[in-house]
Amino acid sequence: MAYYPVNLDLRGRRCLVAGGGEVACRKVDALLEFQAKVVLISPEIVPPLKQLVEQGVIEYIKGKYHPACLDDAFLVFAATGDKETNRRIAEDAEKKGVPVNVADAPELCTFTVPAVVHRGDLTISISTGGKSPALSRSVRKELEEKYGDEMRQLISFLGEVREYLISRISDAETRKKILSCLGETRTAEFYRRGEGKMLEEAVWCYIKEMESSEE
Repeated sequence: MAYYPVNLDLRGRRCLVAGGGEVACRKVDALLEFQAKVVLISPEIVPPLKQLVEQGVIEYIKGKYHPACLDDAFLVFAATGDKETNRRIAEDAEKKGVPVNVADAPELCTFTVPAVVHRGDLTISISTGGKSPALSRSVRKELEEKYGDEMRQLISFLGEVREYLISRISDAETRKKILSCLGETRTAEFYRRGEGKMLEEAVWCYIKEMESSEE
């Protein structure tokens, strides 16, 4: 089975997590990282989840899963630890047209969650279509070592430059040339060496000179 890769805006969207153990905890942490509105349902929950509930970070429904929990859900994660309950959640979600992810059961999923390397606005996802989460994790670790916090700094700077060029430089080819040059991964080396500010000053100086020559 081939899954269509897509990035979703989860900010403020209701995402249901059924389960209260370590797997559910990982699902919740990942959703919170992307500012989802997390609703948790389970008879019992592990201490880290309990802490999030007490802090008001997530909503908690104490009890067993029931179909009404799916109302208004944008995504559903079945991680109860009980195969029959997870299957029922998957069936109910499919009837309601709600995308569902079932822990350790890719055949019941309508979407899978890739391993992710997150560096600010840079997101790299790795998926094996549910066939080998272990391999996804291994590749993720390699990418985490290759792409560090310097990528966060670089992409933030590139965003500023792109916005400025779009508003101030009319020639599309000129904009493309500058952004293509800066968009090479080797540009991150300046930040790795602690020379990010020097790079930024040089780029802004070049852009200002180019603007002056166009006037």
